[in-house]
Order: sequence, then structure tokens, then C-alpha cells
Amino acid sequence: MIKQIFTILLIGLSSHCIAQDGESKSLALEAEYLQELEDIKIEVGEQHPDYAISLTSLGEFYREMGDYSKAESNLLQALEIKQAVLGDQHPYCANLLNTIGGLYCDMGNYFKAEPY
Repeated sequence: MIKQIFTILLIGLSSHCIAQDGESKSLALEAEYLQELEDIKIEVGEQHPDYAISLTSLGEFYREMGDYSKAESNLLQALEIKQAVLGDQHPYCANLLNTIGGLYCDMGNYFKAEPY
């Protein structure tokens, strides 16, 4: 639970730094996200919902930064984990599908966004 709160705070902070054009701050936040991801991976493993949450947060960070290929990679990996662990019909999976569709819209790839 503490890690989830930390992740939510990082998302808010990253949005603020991006809005303030703080590239160096954004790079520092990226390092924080990557360290958090590694810590959770060690703590619970790669097939755990908490790991998927961290991947989603990192994907959202990259989306905000405009690094769509990294965002897509992280979000799709998170989706695979959530579907495997929680099932295709779980609300968390639906939310993530929506997020991925939004990413594809941001990219201007409406054909790829349509199934999401």
C-alpha cells in the first residue's frame, strides 16, 4: 500500500515537472520510477499486480514525456501481467486497455487505438 501511494505521488510530481519544463527533474524522476520498479520486482516478482502497477506508472510517465515507444512497451507488459493474474474481465484490465487506447490516440494511430 505504501508503495502504491509513493507511485501515485510520483505521477503527480512528474506531471508538475513536465509542466514546468524541468527536463533534469524529469530525468531524476525517471530514475526514481526505474528504482521503484526494480525494488518491487525484487520484493514481489514480475508476475505480481504491484509490479504491473509500477509498469503502468512508468508507462504513464513516458506518455507524459512524449516517449511513446517506451510508454507502449511498459503499458503492454503491465496488461499482460494483469490479464494473466486477474483475468481479462477484471476492471483493472479494462482501465489499462483504456489507457493504452488513449496512448495510441496521442500517437495519432487511431487504427491501433480502435480495439482498445
